[in-house]
Amino acid sequence: MRIAPKGRIPRQPDYKHELRSRRPKADLIVLLKQQSIDPAMFARSFYADFITLQNRTRGAVFEVVGEALARTLLGDTETAKKQHCVETPYGVRRVDLWYARTGVALEIKSGFIAGSRSIREQIQKDAWLLTSGAATRIVWLLFRGATQRTRDALDRMRIEWYDIEWDPK
Repeated sequence: MRIAPKGRIPRQPDYKHELRSRRPKADLIVLLKQQSIDPAMFARSFYADFITLQNRTRGAVFEVVGEALARTLLGDTETAKKQHCVETPYGVRRVDLWYARTGVALEIKSGFIAGSRSIREQIQKDAWLLTSGAATRIVWLLFRGATQRTRDALDRMRIEWYDIEWDPK
């Protein structure tokens, strides 16, 4: 029997830690090989699925944050239509948030933006939306920043952008 000093309660073993220490551990590599699955192929497939899930989750979270910021930036309380599609000569442009009454399109970028082909195509379609009058204003919210080249392209096409410092750490 252990006696604790007056006023102190003896520390009890952590119940969950105790359970974890007794649980049999399965070696994932051994399990995969038993099922005739190449561990390297499994890892690539799992990583791709995980990244897709992470991007979908992050996109939804940043859409909510973007919508809240839009109320401040745009001064509008109109409810936005999400994932609104607009036909352009360059293909369909799907904007994250569309404010129909004011003709404002809001694009939310939750990761660092480089000048990839898809980004250049989005900028081209957005420029057409502005010049054709289909949109009165297009705003990109960049939560992780963008290359200087991408920011310059947005400026050239008169697309507003805000680089929002977002570090959840």
